[in-house]
Amino acid sequence: MTLDGVRMHQTAVAKIEAGTRPVLIGEAVMLASIVGATVGMLIGESDRPGRDYERVTLRNQRMRLRHELAEAAAAAERIRSELAEVDSELQEGK
Repeated sequence: MTLDGVRMHQTAVAKIEAGTRPVLIGEAVMLASIVGATVGMLIGESDRPGRDYERVTLRNQRMRLRHELAEAAAAAERIRSELAEVDSELQEGK
């Protein structure tokens, strides 16, 4: 299993689920992000769950928008490259 680029072996997941292996803080943060929560919410220590949920929702939205922006930038670069090729072919055919 891969959590946001962090690889986690199936055995580790099984041990965590069985309670025989602790969750590392980085893993807890990634797991919380995946399920749209905070680490505090996961361990039941949040004294303001509504606000925590709102912040997680905003963070997830920010992450999604950054991903969409990166995809749009890559698409724009592909289009620029293709346009340059077409322009070049048109110039050669004058």
